[in-house]
Amino acid sequence: MSSPEFFSKNLIECDSFIIVKKMKEYNNRIISNPKILSGKPVFKGTRIPISIVLTMLRDGASFQKIIEEYPRLTEEDIKAVLDYSVFIVDHPEEEIINI
Repeated sequence: MSSPEFFSKNLIECDSFIIVKKMKEYNNRIISNPKILSGKPVFKGTRIPISIVLTMLRDGASFQKIIEEYPRLTEEDIKAVLDYSVFIVDHPEEEIINI
């Protein structure tokens, strides 16, 4: 039987893996470039700020409604915004960099 230290160590590694995996998922979809909208996070390949989608979600818009308004976006893009937001809230001390 494994020791509690083993489980604790592997849970931390597992959490890190999940964080890195989520970062890669949204990092492929969300960028921040000082030359685009003064560095506000936008969807890659667009000038659509993620704040627009977050505001629409807050106001009750469905994924489908957002995609109708912004046809260049996909459901995966919208999920990436939510993942990005959760990461920012859960890790305020982390610096977000584009890889």
